[in-house]
Order: sequence, then structure tokens, then C-alpha cells
Amino acid sequence: MSRTTLCSNRPRSGYGWDMATDVDIIETVNAPLDVTFAYVADYRTIPEWMFGVKKFEPVTDKDYGQGSVFDVSLSLGVPINTRIETVEFEEDKVIGMDSVKGFKAKSRWYFEADGPDRTKVTAKVSYELPFGPAGRGMGKIMQPFVKQAVNHISQHLKANLENRTTR
Repeated sequence: MSRTTLCSNRPRSGYGWDMATDVDIIETVNAPLDVTFAYVADYRTIPEWMFGVKKFEPVTDKDYGQGSVFDVSLSLGVPINTRIETVEFEEDKVIGMDSVKGFKAKSRWYFEADGPDRTKVTAKVSYELPFGPAGRGMGKIMQPFVKQAVNHISQHLKANLENRTTR
């Protein structure tokens, strides 16, 4: 099962932002829960499945779990640089990251076993663009790339995990 939704400029009072863009991805992969979680949680694999990522590097020696911080550079039609911190982490259940510098974004990745060899992955990503003409322009440039990124993530995460478990 795969489902993706993209909602632009929806009020997001829960995040403290006036307006944000939300992206939800739900994908079921043919890989066990522990394998799926470990793959997504390993920062070194992120460029393999996340669209547009040019750099995803730890800032300190802590590169796994809650409190780990990463500098990220990606391109979604425009160059994006941000620093993110892992603010929520429960093994085989959830990874939550929030930006602490640069481009404002929040993501939550939820994992649920769907039998012994299948995992349901639910990703919820929100990002904020600047207000005014600059933000609207940036949003218009980014929109087709965000749609492409969502499809890329869904396809590559599933394919990469399923290839790893059939080796």
C-alpha cells in the first residue's frame, strides 16, 4: 500500500507556524521492522533514498538517536541548507527531527510491523517558506520538485529495503 498527500499553505497552529506545507507518505515495505528502522535511522543511507540530498553529515560525534544533530544540504529546485536535530527517537517506533537553523522543517517517521516481514512506514513532513513575494516564488519553484521528491522517496525507500532483504 502506498499513499502520498501534499497540502500546501495549510494553517498549522500546532507547529507554531502561521502557514506551512505538509507532506504525508505512507508506504508498506517487504522488510522486517528492525531492518526498516535501522536503514532509515542510519544517516549514511539517507542520500540513497531521499531525493535531492547533497549532504547529510553529523555535527558532533553523536550520529544516532535523540540529540544527534546534522547539517543537511539539498536541492528542490532551489538550494536548501539546514541543521536538524533528532528530537524524538524510540527504537523501531519513531524518528522525529526538527530544524534548528536555516530552512524551517519538521519530520516524523513512524514504523509499525505488518506481519513478520513487512513494515508500514508513515512519514509526516512540514516545512515553512518565507512570507511575501519571495516565499511565493520559492514555493512555485519548489512545488514540482517536492512532488517528485515524494515519489522518489516512496519508490527508493521501498526498493532499497526490499533489495537488502532478498540478498
